[in-house]
Amino acid sequence: MIQTQLLRLDPPYQLISAGGQVGIQVATLIVTEDKQDDYRGYAIDTHSHPVVNYGLKQGLENELKYGGGHPDAEMMLSQRMQPEGAVWNKVEINDVRVLGLAGAENRPISLETFLYLVPWSARYQPYRYVWDDKSIAKMYDLIFGFNRVGLKCEKKEWLNYRPHENKKSMYLEINTSKDNTSFVHVVILGEDEYDPYFGTEVGFWFRLYDKDGDSIDACVKNIVYAFKFIKNYFIKGGVDEEFGYNLSEQNQELDDVLKQLTKCVNQELGR
Repeated sequence: MIQTQLLRLDPPYQLISAGGQVGIQVATLIVTEDKQDDYRGYAIDTHSHPVVNYGLKQGLENELKYGGGHPDAEMMLSQRMQPEGAVWNKVEINDVRVLGLAGAENRPISLETFLYLVPWSARYQPYRYVWDDKSIAKMYDLIFGFNRVGLKCEKKEWLNYRPHENKKSMYLEINTSKDNTSFVHVVILGEDEYDPYFGTEVGFWFRLYDKDGDSIDACVKNIVYAFKFIKNYFIKGGVDEEFGYNLSEQNQELDDVLKQLTKCVNQELGR
């Protein structure tokens, strides 16, 4: 026998996130099931799921820029208009992360926290997880949720500690995994620029070639989208440098592709 109970909460409501979603928890759905255990004894199985709404609907067309101008912004916006309330039936209360209180002046979300909140398939994990079209869409989904509930992103100042050195702060390089798959390491801000104290860089990994293995067009698009996204939401001040590159000097063919890729990315960014 299954029984349910809706426990309504009183304000101030908590802002919560799980599974790449963010919302305002307004209630808890408690599901109780009577069943037998492995020894034919009596047992009660209880699950508690958050019930959320997704914040404001009005005005988002002007506020949400999708990383500085996503070509499918209108379509993406219409698809992400969520209902006013929903049960996160695949999420238990113990799985959520509390980000703040609805209507309060909450601390801005840092880039590190943001990457933690994005689902596993979109996190920065060299070779094991790769940023692609789907994972970038998940980043937009999460920022969309931030805007709806009133959360902001922490913007760090663009710092250039090496203005007179030849080494580029923003650069691309190609690495090859054990299965001979080529990946592009995209560094937007080096350790000195983003977080000199902790030595943190802002970077991504993308597959160099598409599924057919002969085009870099998708890689160019992903790099440009990711760069605009990070620049728009997490970097304060102008980032006007063009991307450089670090040659492997071990594979002439890949080095030539890297030069071509860097040129295409800079052209798309108007550099």
